[in-house]
Parts: sequence; C-alpha cells; structure tokens
Amino acid sequence: MCKDDSPDFDRCRQPEQLRRKIERLNRQIEELEREKARLQSRIRTLEGREEEIGEKLDEANRKLREAKRALAECEKALADAERKIETLTIDNDRLRDTNSELRSENDALGERIRIIGKGVTAPCWYQQIEEINPITKANWREKAYYLFDIAIHDDHIEVQRLPIPEGSAEDDRGMPYVEEAKGLALDTIPYGKPLTDEQIRNAMRHLFEKGKASQIRTYSCVFYVRVWDETHSEAKKRWKQALALLQQHFGTHQVRGTSWKDRHKEPVNVPVSNRRADP
Repeated sequence: MCKDDSPDFDRCRQPEQLRRKIERLNRQIEELEREKARLQSRIRTLEGREEEIGEKLDEANRKLREAKRALAECEKALADAERKIETLTIDNDRLRDTNSELRSENDALGERIRIIGKGVTAPCWYQQIEEINPITKANWREKAYYLFDIAIHDDHIEVQRLPIPEGSAEDDRGMPYVEEAKGLALDTIPYGKPLTDEQIRNAMRHLFEKGKASQIRTYSCVFYVRVWDETHSEAKKRWKQALALLQQHFGTHQVRGTSWKDRHKEPVNVPVSNRRADP
C-alpha cells in the first residue's frame, strides 16, 4: 500500500485515477451510445418522413404540372373564345347593317308597291272602289277624282273648275279634300278664258310641284283632269302638243262620247256606291 510520504506515492495513485477515468469514459460512452441510439432513431424517423415528404412533393409537383396544363388550356380556350366573340361581334355588326339595309329596301319596296298599286301615276285625290287592281291583284283600287275639265282648242286652252269631292284620302293625313283645296290657290286660275300654253304652265305649275313634293299626300302624287279634244281635224298636231303639255302637270283622262258643251250632264267627283268601307 502506498503511503503519502512514500516516494512512489504518485505511481501508487495512477491505477485509482485510471479507474475513475475509465468509469468516466464508460459513462461518456454510455451517454454517447444513448445519444447515438436517439440520433439513429431520429434519423430513421426523418428518413421515413423524407420518403413521405418526397411522395407528397412528387404529388404536389404532379398537381402543379396538371394545374399548369389546365391553365394553359384555359388560356387557349379563353383566347379562342375572345377571337370567336370578336368574329361574332363583327358578323353581328355586319348582320345588323345587312338587316337594316334589307329593312330599308323592304320598306322602300313596300312603299313602291303601295304607290304602284295606286296607279302608274298616283292620284292626289281619289276614292277607293271594290275592283281588282291589275297591278297588285288586290280587290280594290284607287279611282281618281278630277280637279278640272280642260278643252284644247286650235289656238288656246280653256279650264273649267269642278266641284271638290267629299271625304278625304284614306291612307295618310286625313284632311278633308275641301280643306286641302284651300291651300291650292284654285281661285287664282282664270276659268272659262282662252289661255296660251305659257299661261297654262304658269297657272298649273304650283299644283304639280305640291303633289310631287309630297305636300298633298305623304308620297308623290298628281292631280287628274278630264280633257276634251276641241281641235279641228287638220289641227291634230296641236292637240297632241297641248295634251303633252297638260300631261307634264296632270294625270289626264280624255273624254269621248260627251261633248264639251254637254260635260255638265255627266256626273263627276261623286263617290260610287261600292266604295270600300274599310281601307
């Protein structure tokens, strides 16, 4: 046994120190073993989590790729839809313009047919009678009322006023003919006097212009007159010349079978009994 004062005391102490050191190291080893086991357990846990995370990451990446593809398809579909909308808008605008043009053409055609149905030259004053219209094939037509009786002589023209018809036009403003006559300055025309061609032009021009300018009806029209040929047989060139002058201003109906002097015996501007009740 080593004593404290023994010269080999330090040597004697070494085994004890070594034992304590070994015990300390053993404890450290045990602690390290436990730490190692803990770390290994942690590693195994993390490795499992890593696999799980990896699977989830792969799934997330797959879903992300699908979402990107869906987004690309959606953007393409949206672009296609926008192009189609633009095309449809253009087509719709064109169709609307075409429909507008067709409606205008149809309205114009309808108006043209309506006016043509009134006769080759639409009368400003008329009555509707039940009779097949040769143009429209309707079961009625418009029979003109006459404004004047006119005789063509060898060297002049004579105008006689006729009674203003009753009623009014049945397809527009509805003003009675007697009221319309007040705006025609009929009293300014020299009735029963010999008139030159130039005087006829000056006296009748305003009647023609009012009719053609749709100031009588809502459409272009002319007044009608009855005409007698009072020229001699050798003056038929004069008759044709004067008749052409009148036809520049009026619709004309040449009266045959009744003389100029007996014209008052023939009823004129009297409504016929079969006038249409409903236009």
